Amino acid sequence: MIGKTITKARQKLNATTAEIPALNVARIGLVSRDYSHKYKNGRRDFSDAFPGILELLDKHKCDAVLFSLYSIIPRKPFSPLAHIQLNNIKAVLYEEFADGKKRKRKQFVVAHRKNNQWRRYELSQMFGTLTGNKQKVIDFVRDEMQWRVLGNCFILLCGESNGVKYSPIDKSVHDVFGVRRASGRHVPPLRACRPR
Repeated sequence: MIGKTITKARQKLNATTAEIPALNVARIGLVSRDYSHKYKNGRRDFSDAFPGILELLDKHKCDAVLFSLYSIIPRKPFSPLAHIQLNNIKAVLYEEFADGKKRKRKQFVVAHRKNNQWRRYELSQMFGTLTGNKQKVIDFVRDEMQWRVLGNCFILLCGESNGVKYSPIDKSVHDVFGVRRASGRHVPPLRACRPR
């Protein structure tokens, strides 16, 4: 069962009200699927295969698992990490959403283990594109990035990666808004776990 839930209200956040995970990620498992397919349990999320995926990636010594968008439809009594014995995985990153004709994102969850208890750290996507949103990117770097540095990695959700641009003309990365600099450190490359 996931333990203490940490929800951040930016205006009220301080060091005593929130616990930012200090992840140490070296091997990450990346998981994707066909979003239109309904699985055995009648859902279009990862819930049918979630435990099996985690157990497989744990055997391959992944220490973190990143699920693609629209990962889990939150509901009771389903708890994604309940009753799963994991030895190596210390963090599971997934998105909760409401399903329907049009999917609606709720929040992004960083479930992380501390003292053998799963804890939640929740994030919300701040912007999707740069079109008309340059001030949002500036605000994101100034106000939000400090909450996205989680140990040796930092989190950008979906379109937030547009804050850093790659130019095929000069084959280099242009960090005009300072997104990479705001991470506060050099983030080492991760090795993806590849089950065979």
